[in-house]
Amino acid sequence: MATDKLVMAVIRVARPSFLNNHDKAAFVVHATFLSFGYLLTATSPQALFDDVLSHPSTEEVSVENWNQLDQEYVFVYVNPKKVSIKVLVKCLVMNEKLLIDALKEWSFDPAHLEICVRDYIIANEKSNYSEQLKNLEQLVRRLNQDILAKLANCFFGQPRNGLPGLESVPDHRSTGLDPQLHHSGKRDSLFLFILLMMLLNDHGLFKLPAALLALAITVGFQRWGRQEQRTEEKRREDRALWASKLGIRVLTLFEGPN
Repeated sequence: MATDKLVMAVIRVARPSFLNNHDKAAFVVHATFLSFGYLLTATSPQALFDDVLSHPSTEEVSVENWNQLDQEYVFVYVNPKKVSIKVLVKCLVMNEKLLIDALKEWSFDPAHLEICVRDYIIANEKSNYSEQLKNLEQLVRRLNQDILAKLANCFFGQPRNGLPGLESVPDHRSTGLDPQLHHSGKRDSLFLFILLMMLLNDHGLFKLPAALLALAITVGFQRWGRQEQRTEEKRREDRALWASKLGIRVLTLFEGPN
């Protein structure tokens, strides 16, 4: 978790030049990501390219030209522990507010936070950064809770075996446990989801063979049917076991002690 002391240390090391109060607030956002452990891989204007999240480069870049855009700040980060997942952060100026949105690659739910700049920024041009910021601890706490924590808990996490969403499925080869029913169902659902996304994004008007999609749906329903059958068999076994135990207890009551 980022702390106000770490954020201030990052700011002092970077020694950024501010053009206005919104610059100060936006750089606090950037410094919070760095102190959390993220690496900067692009900033404005390079961060505005359409393929910025899908670009394979994970090389760290300097923060130079970060405030060149008008009324907007854009950063792209990568977590060194999860280098395959990038995060796009945009800060938009809206009157006295700064609207902060962060979108994690493979996610459809951006983290959002709105702050009033005057609540955290002191309007002066002093060289001491601590005298240009106020309530830094509160701001960093809000960024931790509303941005960084949500990014960590978004729907798609770190991919397993190159596919998003499988991070909660255990590797049974390493655990030695038999696969559970709900695991196979999740894999089937994910497979169908990927095929449907391919179909929807096929700009060649459904070049994906219909037979492949039909096969995937058929396999999915077959596995679902087998899963339901096994579940019902397990319920019958449990009911029979319960009835057997209940019968033994009733006989015991009637027979009484020997």
